[in-house]
Amino acid sequence: NRIMDRILIPEDPDACWVWTGPMNPKTHCAQVNRNKSTVHPCRIIYEMFIGPIPSGKLLCHTCEERYPPGDYGARRCVNWKHVYLGTYKSNAEDRERAGHHADQRGEKHPYAKYSEEKILRVLALVAQGKTNKVIKEREGTFSKEYLWSLRKGKLWKHLPRPT
Repeated sequence: NRIMDRILIPEDPDACWVWTGPMNPKTHCAQVNRNKSTVHPCRIIYEMFIGPIPSGKLLCHTCEERYPPGDYGARRCVNWKHVYLGTYKSNAEDRERAGHHADQRGEKHPYAKYSEEKILRVLALVAQGKTNKVIKEREGTFSKEYLWSLRKGKLWKHLPRPT
């Protein structure tokens, strides 16, 4: 089958099986198209060898192998023996334990619209008691919802709040 043709299986079947097929250019994860959607090939391999993945469950990796070695984003192992059924919570806990939690707070987030410098200026204006209208005049376009969330500490939580 086409999936198995894209996997390097070493002599030791318990070692990592390396995906040689397409990788998602944004996430750097292995990917394959199935039924007009993109999925990680280890899901298909798991279903081939074990069976269906129950609703609400996801596959968590037990191995930490990266290809090339040390490349955080390039998990290419698709060995069904190297995954277990888990939840988003257990996957997040595993990621934290392994030290793979990427800091994506603030401007490090790929979809961040504002710099930390700009947000710090806005927070200083908030601390001075300035209105949303004044903040918008000085710092540009912010929605009232965004400013409310910023004022309540729901956004940019990692930044110090001026007093």
